[in-house]
Amino acid sequence: MIRKWIIALVVTICVSAVSTEFINFIKPNEVNTTVLVETQSTSIETPTAKPTSSPTIKPTATPTIEPTETIDPTPTRTAPNVSVKTDIDSEILDYLILRSAESGYSLELLQGMIQLESSCTWDPNFIDNQDYGLMQINTCNHEHLREAFKDKYPEFDILNYKTNIDCGIYMLDVFKQSLERRLGRNPTELEVLTAYNKGSYYVEIKGIYKPYVDRVLEYKDQYKIWNTWRELKYE
Repeated sequence: MIRKWIIALVVTICVSAVSTEFINFIKPNEVNTTVLVETQSTSIETPTAKPTSSPTIKPTATPTIEPTETIDPTPTRTAPNVSVKTDIDSEILDYLILRSAESGYSLELLQGMIQLESSCTWDPNFIDNQDYGLMQINTCNHEHLREAFKDKYPEFDILNYKTNIDCGIYMLDVFKQSLERRLGRNPTELEVLTAYNKGSYYVEIKGIYKPYVDRVLEYKDQYKIWNTWRELKYE
């Protein structure tokens, strides 16, 4: 009886030990699992959101405006290369322009005559033998010209450029009228030029005196080119 009781007691103790061991074996896992879960829960860091930075706006560069090239509305024109005197005294040229408009003889024709008659000098005091001034008025005509211009030029001076130009134009008119009577028609410009150099009789008998006329016309053409340039220059 005692033996059975002892065996039963031993068995109970053994069973109790085994149960405790089993419980200790199981519970730590459960506890650890719980702790692990909690640890994981607390160990998860909530990502901190970085503040959104405003985009950097670069200042707009002010465009550089290149200076535009200034264009002269009146471009420089190169003076023509002509074989006549062009540095004419401005007072002489102005008066010649005036008298050209009044008389009907072209400016370049009068310029061509003066260029030849004055031996290209355009000197109002130029004297060649018995011919005087810009248009080389011969002494044989001085007296009747003095009479013709007594009202306009009481102090007649054939070397005064205005007087000389007026006398030259007057002589052209005289020869033109003389040729009208001799030829019975209006004379050509070439015939009037010949009469100025040789007289009306020469034209009636021989016609045109080319050595003189051709030179005047050559200079006339040169002055026409120069006058055109000069007018454009001062527009």
